[in-house]
Amino acid sequence: MQLSTHRLWTVGRWALLAIVALCFVVAVAKPIVLTASDLGRHLTNGTIFLDHGEIATTNLYSFTYPDFPFLNHHWGSGVLFELARRFRGFVGVSVFGLCVVYLTAFLYLRTAWLHGKFWLAMTAAALLLPVFSSRAEIRPELFSYLLSAVFLWILLGVRNRSIPSLALAALPVLMVAWVNLHIYFFLGIGWMGAFFLDALFRAWHDAPDRETHLRDARNLFFALAASCLVTPLNPNGWKGALYPLLIFQNYAYAVAENQSVSRIMAQGEYPPGFFLKIGLGVLAVTWMWRLYRDRKNQSIPDVALLILTIFVSIIAWKAIRNFTIFAYVGIVSLSAAGATWISTRSPAGSPKRSASPSRSACSRWWSRSIRNSGSSRTGRSVSASLRASCARRTSSRNKA
Repeated sequence: MQLSTHRLWTVGRWALLAIVALCFVVAVAKPIVLTASDLGRHLTNGTIFLDHGEIATTNLYSFTYPDFPFLNHHWGSGVLFELARRFRGFVGVSVFGLCVVYLTAFLYLRTAWLHGKFWLAMTAAALLLPVFSSRAEIRPELFSYLLSAVFLWILLGVRNRSIPSLALAALPVLMVAWVNLHIYFFLGIGWMGAFFLDALFRAWHDAPDRETHLRDARNLFFALAASCLVTPLNPNGWKGALYPLLIFQNYAYAVAENQSVSRIMAQGEYPPGFFLKIGLGVLAVTWMWRLYRDRKNQSIPDVALLILTIFVSIIAWKAIRNFTIFAYVGIVSLSAAGATWISTRSPAGSPKRSASPSRSACSRWWSRSIRNSGSSRTGRSVSASLRASCARRTSSRNKA
């Protein structure tokens, strides 16, 4: 009976994963619309670099002002897209873009699964899929989403001791690539900053492991500092490193993707905005419950994920172009924060993470008996008989 239940649980889990994956494929696999995603411009940027070894620095695509200076912060993405086009045409571009999207989704879902609950990760993915699919196009920002997933996977793994802290040394190297691929490289710096504050918070509230948390904070600080120092390693130097702070200073007209949710919905129906509101509401309720439980149980809250959740929620509300990063981070956040809603007891037949009730009761009984028996030879013989009795009791209960 237990084996059958476990098998049903496994089949159901894989069936849910297959359904979510199928919905994801249908939502993302779309024909390329050249006029919507500016792909032609990025391909031309790649052609200029590959054929002439130059990076476009003026607005070549303007008929009235082609000599206007332009800071090309995503030139590397155009090179990769053009290489994919030369390899297999526009089909190659589509396949390449889809592979980046699927790899990103896999990393975020896997992170949500490892640091939360499987069914919560799948439910969160299904809930936020309409928000994500509203911007499923081949753009340079695809690489920002992929690298943000890698950064989050490494940072969470190092904090939870599933990845060695030496992996933090890879973050500055990845930052060099990121700063040449897309302007959202500041997300990586923000990710590291959030985990640095989280380590300091844990060192403040967790006195027994304070040295460990301080060591984590020191490692994160060095990784953060090194990542900031390598951002000028781009064709535009420090100007390119600081460009995320300057990009909105010279917009001649209001671009739709930079508009807030309230402004877009005031002009007409916008279904992704409706689903964003649902996602924001679910995240708010989940985190309020999580913080309440942490306070009640005197547990240390997950400051890093809370900061990231608040940040992506704000930028998604202020500009619809940030819907995708909100959906990705929201999946991990909902799964991790909502895990406290679920009892730690596993279904019958499934692997258990904690000891069985009978074994826990035996352990407590055995510990009390040893304390009462003292450290004499008689006490050692009594403890041996108690261990044998405890083993028999556990065995009889498991057979029952």
